[in-house]
Amino acid sequence: MAKHPTLLQHFRSFAYENNLKDFSKALEYFTVFGATGWKIDGSKSVDVLIKDKILSHYESLHKDISRFTHANALYHMLLSIIALGENHEDAVFKKGRVGRDKGEEAMDYLEM
Repeated sequence: MAKHPTLLQHFRSFAYENNLKDFSKALEYFTVFGATGWKIDGSKSVDVLIKDKILSHYESLHKDISRFTHANALYHMLLSIIALGENHEDAVFKKGRVGRDKGEEAMDYLEM
């Protein structure tokens, strides 16, 4: 895959690697697990997979994220806002109560 693959390329790769042939089901699983690199069992519901793969490993996942963000509160906050579904940069900065310059600096770090 390219150094910076498109979202469509990520989706196709995810669906292929997890043998998800139904588009709706693949999209549902991709929205939750698309960037994890985890193998997904398509016979299990998303709720069951969230319990198995995320909630049961929450402490280690949180530690990994904290290491990645250097426990920077701004980085954590912006990631949380994005994870909750906000996809417009201006709205992310507004919800995070951060100015454009500082917000863009944080986003540049997070995109590395």
